[in-house]
Amino acid sequence: MATAYAAARTKPKTTPIIGVRAISQAQRAFALAFTGQDQAIEEIDLAHQLLTGLVLRVTRATVRLARSLAGRP
Repeated sequence: MATAYAAARTKPKTTPIIGVRAISQAQRAFALAFTGQDQAIEEIDLAHQLLTGLVLRVTRATVRLARSLAGRP
């Protein structure tokens, strides 16, 4: 499942839809929070970077939940 989110994250580079990369990355981080905590932290950090300047409240909540699931405050 995390692989599918990674593919969705890279595909929008060719489409002009703002926020799709951030949303896909947040979902990837959330999925990895259940399986690989070390990798999830890296993915969470990337999600935060992609969310910079965007107003996507639910996506930000997904990233916060992923951080909690990964055992980080």
